[in-house]
Amino acid sequence: MRRGYHHVIQGFPNCVVTDGVINFFLARTEKVQQVGFDPRLARVAHLEFFIDGLGALHVGSCDDVIVNHATKIRLPWISQSESDKTYAKFRYPPAASDATQTKNGLLFFKNRFQCLTHN
Repeated sequence: MRRGYHHVIQGFPNCVVTDGVINFFLARTEKVQQVGFDPRLARVAHLEFFIDGLGALHVGSCDDVIVNHATKIRLPWISQSESDKTYAKFRYPPAASDATQTKNGLLFFKNRFQCLTHN
């Protein structure tokens, strides 16, 4: 998977056109409905949503817009609360979980993938 973007958005020097974004996005309801989103994959299929939306979504990313959402950075001197630990089990299922297995199976089936690699 190549990291990067297609081009800078004219008039917005800190924004680029890309195929997908990580972790957080805003979208028009009609566009999300047009692409579709499998509710079984709500927590695990972010990348798959953008793959399904190739050619239909116009995706922009701005490096001067920051949303503090579900950070994966953990400071060692701050302990996790019990509710944080419970949320983490729900939000970040292990690779062998049913949700992750379903995600991978559907991704390969829907897109006729036979193999996939990344760095």
